[in-house]
Order: sequence, then structure tokens, then C-alpha cells
Amino acid sequence: MFMANRQESTPEGSSQHSQKASPSAPPFRAIVAAPFIKTCSSIGAFNTSTASIAGDAIGLSDNKAYGIFGGSSGVADTINVSGNVTAIAQLSNSVLASTVAGNADSTGDSSAIGLSNYDVTIIRNGIIIASAINISKNNASSVSGNANA
Repeated sequence: MFMANRQESTPEGSSQHSQKASPSAPPFRAIVAAPFIKTCSSIGAFNTSTASIAGDAIGLSDNKAYGIFGGSSGVADTINVSGNVTAIAQLSNSVLASTVAGNADSTGDSSAIGLSNYDVTIIRNGIIIASAINISKNNASSVSGNANA
């Protein structure tokens, strides 16, 4: 997974920092033939912080984690397997905005999806394990201005 960082300067010493995750390849899409055991997982931890002394501090983060995600064309994809299917997505997203003399705003948007938009057929024996864990924390602090998280 690649991570892109962007930091921009805005008037009066303010700063804005945003961070987005973009996968190194498109989400997993396949037709899997038996016999096969399919395991896909996505694990990510993102920390964004911005600080200012004389101006506003704005921290933004938008991240998504997918275990097995398909059917982006509106039609479900297919997995046919003799065995197990495991789809795990885990994401931790932390955003901090801190300033002394301005306003602080911290916004984090994140989601985790274990298994989505697939028709799964298990031939003979097998189990499907799908899990998604998403932890998102926002923190904003200002000495003399407003703080929103």
C-alpha cells in the first residue's frame, strides 16, 4: 500500500495536512476455481498531524482498507473454492491538529471492509471468515482559539 502526503501553506501561518491511502494495485477481483484456499488481508496504520504557532491548524485524513472487495461495476464477482475464504481488513487512523494562537480542526474519515460484493461458493468443506476492524482517533487543541475534533 502506498501512502501519499500533502502539506500546503495557507495565509497567516496556517497549515493544512492531508493523507490518503491508495492501493498499489486495484482491489482484488478474480474468479477463483476449486481447489483453492483464498486469503486476502489489508492492514494499515495512518498518523496525520499538523501544528501552527500563529495561525489555524487543519488536519485531514481519509483512509480505507479492504480485505476482498469486488463488483465495482455493479455486478458481484465470484469466488468458487474447495476450502476456506478469509478476508480481513484492519485500519488505524489518527489525526492531530494543534495550534497556539489560532483555531484547530481535526477530521478523520476511515472505513474497513472485510468481504464485499462477492458471490462465494464453497465446494465440499470450507468456511468463510471475514472481519473488519476500524479505529479512528481525532484530537484538536488550541491555546487561545477554537478546537474541533
